[in-house]
Amino acid sequence: MPHSLSKYYAEHAQATLSRAGPSYPTVEFPPDYPKDALDYIRIAQTKKVLQFLADNTDCGVILEMGCGLGSWTDWLSTRFRLIYASDIAASYIAARKWPENVVAFATDAEYYRPIVNFDLIMMTEVLEHLTEPKNTVQRLLAYCTYFLATCPIHEDLNEEGAFDLSRLDHVQAAGDTTGHIWSLDAEGVESLFGRSRILLSLDAGTSQLILARGDVPASREVDFNGSFNIRSQRSV
Repeated sequence: MPHSLSKYYAEHAQATLSRAGPSYPTVEFPPDYPKDALDYIRIAQTKKVLQFLADNTDCGVILEMGCGLGSWTDWLSTRFRLIYASDIAASYIAARKWPENVVAFATDAEYYRPIVNFDLIMMTEVLEHLTEPKNTVQRLLAYCTYFLATCPIHEDLNEEGAFDLSRLDHVQAAGDTTGHIWSLDAEGVESLFGRSRILLSLDAGTSQLILARGDVPASREVDFNGSFNIRSQRSV
């Protein structure tokens, strides 16, 4: 199995750039966008958690892994002091001018070991692409106070809560796959972090949103469950 389907991601990045032209993806929606659309729900839930962190914690330095062309990066840069934005596709990093408070660089999340700590590490719709998502999460938790992730979920999987898609022939053919290596249900996503670390586990459209506690101590304690209720019903 090619590590993280790196050949696929390089080709996918080039195809995306050829379509994107001068404009890039955004997490902002027009006012008339359907509020029950699953992508709207996922992004709206993620924004609420991030805004809560901005307003109620001392989060200032963020590591965003899997930033792509910066759809979340631009939003984060207006709410947090310093953003380190990374993606496995170097062509994404080189494709645009980034905001002044963003340091953008290419790296593979599965091998990356930070040399500094972060207030928040963020991975949205990334974990399902990794060969060893649990090892990656557990390694990165040592370098942050909070870890926020969203991951597509699929109900009624096997009892382990995960299915290794890399066993399927079509996943191994670059250009004929979404790039997803793992299919996880809600419990499977939670198990990547360890339930004792989880501060919030929320339905977010067809994804599960996790906010977990990392190893770096928080400067002040926040009662997430007591002051923060954004759970929604998942639409199927």
